[in-house]
Amino acid sequence: LTHLRQEGQIDLNFNHTSLAFGSSTFMVYGMIESISLDQQAKDILNLGDITIVKNTSVNIVYDLYVSGILGYHKNNDNIYNELNISHNSIEISEDSGYVDTLLNDGDISIRGNFNGHVRVSGVVLFNRSLITNAINLGNIDVVNNAITSNDEVEAAGIAYLMSGQYAQLKDTANNGNIRVISTTTIGYAHASGIALRNHRNENGTNLVQNTHDNERAKITFSINYGNIFAFS
Repeated sequence: LTHLRQEGQIDLNFNHTSLAFGSSTFMVYGMIESISLDQQAKDILNLGDITIVKNTSVNIVYDLYVSGILGYHKNNDNIYNELNISHNSIEISEDSGYVDTLLNDGDISIRGNFNGHVRVSGVVLFNRSLITNAINLGNIDVVNNAITSNDEVEAAGIAYLMSGQYAQLKDTANNGNIRVISTTTIGYAHASGIALRNHRNENGTNLVQNTHDNERAKITFSINYGNIFAFS
């Protein structure tokens, strides 16, 4: 995928009660659901806003995931083998990843009280490999009042989860304001300019210390200019 441009607005309104399935998720991507193994995406531009509003009088039992551009970057170590570099190395190179040059300039706004987690990113939700030259200019504004104990309301400018030891961000920048709010006395609110988590699986379960290699994930030559705010 190369030279893709998206300017349309995505507006979602939740007005009907959902059925309570055990692990339901509702996922919204500004442009691409997944980049599969050995596939590439370069020169990607999103200018469209994403607005999600839930009627507070109905019960929606979903985990909500939203990304300005990409859901899953599923490449792993293949890019490092092709470039003949080690993912464990701290040496600096000018190499680009299979996912390269992404710009999100669309705002993301969420309002409601979803009965589940709400997780948002400006560029990618789950990153398993090398992403280079990614920029988020969009503001992320999430107000989701948690109604179940331990529900999480979370947002990051570039990546929600650095998933596994091959995950890397290089030459990235966030210049959007990130605001995450839950006004109830239960649950959690988290916000980050670049990446939010690297200590859990993509299904949301936290990893046990010393049983994984996620600590090998790297962020280099990246900067946050946006205002970051989380309140719970």
